[in-house]
Amino acid sequence: ARLVPKQTLMQNRLSLAERAMNADDAWQITGCDSEVVTMTLRPGESAVCEPGAMIAHDDGIEAVAVVGGGIWDAAARFLFGGEKVLQDRYTNALPSGFRTVTITVPFPGGKIVPIMLDRITSMVISPGAWLASTGTDIHFDATLVKSIYAGVFAGRGFVLPTISGSSPTFLCLLY
Repeated sequence: ARLVPKQTLMQNRLSLAERAMNADDAWQITGCDSEVVTMTLRPGESAVCEPGAMIAHDDGIEAVAVVGGGIWDAAARFLFGGEKVLQDRYTNALPSGFRTVTITVPFPGGKIVPIMLDRITSMVISPGAWLASTGTDIHFDATLVKSIYAGVFAGRGFVLPTISGSSPTFLCLLY
């Protein structure tokens, strides 16, 4: 058997994920040790992300701090999701042309996992895992653990964050 370097395996995983989930080239994940995602925004289109995740954007991008989804979503993000109350919203304010926003994970060695929320009803995530979404249709909620044993011994607590919506979403994880 031939040994394949871990770096080659990671590059193959990302290219397969990009081909399977990113047919319209609206985003691209690059990097090996610490990944970044570059989101391409059409005129008037927005992306939301965790505060401090953006590392670069083109001219013509309008940046605003918002309480995304209203007070309940902000409270659910903060109390149950390990996220911040405010989100950064980046909008392509130009009448024509595509503009890009590049974001990264908040720690060295992090990987970005793309999730297509329009293909699932909702998803339970780890606290602090949400990084960004292209589009603004992302909702945060909370799910109660059904067993006292799982709540005490699983190390996650009794309330877990849940995300739903139809926007392509990016989660961060640490290998």
